[in-house]
Amino acid sequence: MLDRGDLDAVRALDKAYPPGSVPRTVVDPRTPAFASAAINTASFSAIIVASDTTCGGCDLNDFSATLDSDAINARKADIEAFYNAGGGVLALAGGNHGDGNATNGADVFYGFVPVPVGGVAVSAPFTLTADGRALGFEDSTKGIGTNDDINCCPTHNSFSLPAAGGALKVAETDSKGSAETLFAQGSISGGSLVDKPSAVKPSDVIKLPSSKRCVSRRRFRIRLRQPGGIRIEQAIVFVNRKRVRVVKRKRVTAPVDLTGLPKGRFTVKITVITTTGRIITGQRRYRTCTPKRRGPGKPRI
Repeated sequence: MLDRGDLDAVRALDKAYPPGSVPRTVVDPRTPAFASAAINTASFSAIIVASDTTCGGCDLNDFSATLDSDAINARKADIEAFYNAGGGVLALAGGNHGDGNATNGADVFYGFVPVPVGGVAVSAPFTLTADGRALGFEDSTKGIGTNDDINCCPTHNSFSLPAAGGALKVAETDSKGSAETLFAQGSISGGSLVDKPSAVKPSDVIKLPSSKRCVSRRRFRIRLRQPGGIRIEQAIVFVNRKRVRVVKRKRVTAPVDLTGLPKGRFTVKITVITTTGRIITGQRRYRTCTPKRRGPGKPRI
């Protein structure tokens, strides 16, 4: 964790999880210890960058200087190599130093990762996107899951919308459609985030039952496989866009239960999240029906 001062990011982590349950090494970005620290996946699973002081009492940088961001950006190549090797990077709010408005401070906070900065005023309420739901985020206030994972109040900066179809995706937007939470899975190449190529196809991981015949029993299983080094962290099943089941790691099937639903057509979607953060999805439309009853003396078909 790159944090200093009041260690707000450290305290936030201990509020989200039992104190001390998440192993961490806290390093002040301004110190020689950070300049010489080994940044590799053998030592760390993720890098967390605390928020900018202009967010209102947070820790990094000063209002008139960006010593912490300058030190972090000096190690940009090492951080990119860490990310490309499978390490995670969580960059929190950049405030005035990451809002795209140079008149209120140098926009250097996100200089170590290729993400667009915004500069427009943030406006509530906030909306979870389809990509955010696929990632596993919930918004119980709108009937999506049981947790409240999105913002409740105006945040410190927004982002410009990334290009459609790219590796960088939006998990949450504000009332004006600006990006509030960005995420990516892939690699950094040529100064941009790109999807990491893989020989493993979604159909190699997810085996959906055939939809050629109607589903009379209303219950079936989606088979999950882990070829080519794929390791499943969890799988989320949706029926007509409503989340109905979460399957944790080591399970080889994901049960689907359409019992109680009326006769008709239903879209079943499954989102698999791997231990490296990759998202794999499969979807198929099924037709439910009432099984035909056998007549007297007629054989079972």
